[in-house]
Amino acid sequence: MKVTSSDIQFLIGCTRREAERIIIDAIGRNNIDKKFKVKSSTEIEVSDIKKRLLSVNESMDGKNPVQNAIDLLQCHGLSYSLKRQIFEDMECLFYCDLKGKYRTLKKVLPKEQIDSLRSTLKVRKSDFLSSGGKFPKGFKVCQPTIKNMKENKYILPTIENIKSRYFYTEEFDEAKWDVEHNEFSLKEVRRVMKKNEKCYLGNLLETAKHWYAGSLRSFKKHGIDTDKMKKDWEEVIDDIRREIANPNLNKVELHLQRKGENNTKKEYGRI
Repeated sequence: MKVTSSDIQFLIGCTRREAERIIIDAIGRNNIDKKFKVKSSTEIEVSDIKKRLLSVNESMDGKNPVQNAIDLLQCHGLSYSLKRQIFEDMECLFYCDLKGKYRTLKKVLPKEQIDSLRSTLKVRKSDFLSSGGKFPKGFKVCQPTIKNMKENKYILPTIENIKSRYFYTEEFDEAKWDVEHNEFSLKEVRRVMKKNEKCYLGNLLETAKHWYAGSLRSFKKHGIDTDKMKKDWEEVIDDIRREIANPNLNKVELHLQRKGENNTKKEYGRI
C-alpha cells in the first residue's frame, strides 16, 4: 500500500514536517530537490518506512507506526469519535463521501465499510437540509443528472417521513412509557449506589428526588396506582441517606437497619 505525507499525518497524528521527514528517510535525500521539499503527490510504500515505535508495550515496540495504525483500523474499524467527526464534517456531509483528510480511509477500509459511511452521510444530509440547515459557501455543486438523482437519492424527505423515522407517531402508549421509565430510573439509581462512590451520593440523592417527583406527577396524570412506586422510591432515597450518614455501613448492616425501622413503624401503627 502506498501513502502520501497527508496519509501519514492522518494515520499517526504527526505534523506535516514530520511526515515529510519520514518520506525523505524512506526514499533518500538524493531523490528530493535541493530545498528538501516533498511534493504532496509523492508516494512511498508502507514497508519502506524506516521509523519505528518505541513503546513499553512489547506487542507495539519496534513496529512500523503507519502499518500498525492501518492494522488497527482494519481489525477494529472506526472508533465512535472518528465516525462522529466524519458525520459532523461539512465537506463530507455536503459531498456524501470521505473528503479532506478522511480520504486516507478509502485506502485502508474495505469497500463495504466505505459504502456504509456514504449511505449514512446521505441520510444525515437529507435530514440536515430538511431541518433548515445550510452549508457554508465555497463548496462546488455537482450538476445533478437523472442518473445521479436515482443513485444518490438526494430528494428531500417530508416532515412525516422524518417523524416516522425518529419518533413514535402511532399507537404510542404514554402511560406505559412512564411506567417503564420509572423502572429504568430506579434501576439506574440502584446501579450507581452499588459502585460505592461515596463522593457522588449527594448528587445522587438530588437526582433520585427529582426523578421521584417526575414519576409521581406522571402516574397521577394517567391515574396509575402510586403505592408501589412510592414505596420503592422512599426505600431507595432512605438507603442513600443512610449511606451518606454512615459511609462505612455494609449491605448486611444496611438491611438490618432498614428491617428495624420497618418494625418500629409497624409498632407505632399499632399504638
